[in-house]
Amino acid sequence: MQKHLDPQTLTKLNRLQLRVAKALDGYVAGRHRSPQKGFSVEFAEHREYSPGDDLRHIDWRVFGRTEKYYVKRFEDETNLVLHLLLDFSSSMQFRGAESKQSKQQFAQRLAVVLAWLAIEQRDAVSLGVFTEELDAWSGIGNSWGHLDKAVQMMDQTQSQPKTSIGKSLHSFSNRIRKKGLVIVLSDFLVEIPDAMDGLNRLVHAGHDVVAMQVLDASESTFPFRRTTLFRGVESKQQVIAEPIALRKAYLNAFQEFQHQLQMQCRKSHIEFHQWDSSQAVDQAVASFLLPRMFA
Repeated sequence: MQKHLDPQTLTKLNRLQLRVAKALDGYVAGRHRSPQKGFSVEFAEHREYSPGDDLRHIDWRVFGRTEKYYVKRFEDETNLVLHLLLDFSSSMQFRGAESKQSKQQFAQRLAVVLAWLAIEQRDAVSLGVFTEELDAWSGIGNSWGHLDKAVQMMDQTQSQPKTSIGKSLHSFSNRIRKKGLVIVLSDFLVEIPDAMDGLNRLVHAGHDVVAMQVLDASESTFPFRRTTLFRGVESKQQVIAEPIALRKAYLNAFQEFQHQLQMQCRKSHIEFHQWDSSQAVDQAVASFLLPRMFA
């Protein structure tokens, strides 16, 4: 797991950590947690106080005996379950000439960071890898040991030539009973109906769904200038072409594709983010989480 969490990123995450609970809890407020906040439900157990906990739930009798702060936990207080699903098809291995890492490497690091933050605030996490089907899934857990095993599973899973987002997300949805926050990390360079079929399946199952599109900068800017050999990353097709003659048509087609994908996500109430695989992971995390502090 350490290869995905460098010291510099961890330092920045530690500064962000105290704000993360409020941001992630925004996904479950009012639906997964009791609106009574424990005032009319059965007491279940104590846990140590963490910054941001409701001070009304501190058990002062326990403090009097131990001089330590504990809060009461109630039966219907349900933590967030965060599901992270990563596309491991060949296109995710693409890395442009100016990029420091592939799309898959960025997606892996982002998934590990989000899982780390969730475990840090005692929420549960699952990690899944898909190509043409759901190839591997960690199950749900909220311990550091569980996260370590999930990351090992991810690192040991091999990339496959093609992907089927629809089939994979249907398979995942059939395994899950408890509603949660599902984040799908992919380049989404597939037929839009296939992607939306899978994403909508999760929405209809009652999950909060976030589509995180990871692209290499060269895919969105088409910076090529010289005669170039273009190879299909999920097929054996290849062609030699003059990029300057293709650039305008490519960018128009790409922008129209992006517009349609984002529009379909909005219609289905699916949150959409686009990340550049060269950007710092902590910046992506902050962009995703911090707006929820003020929602």
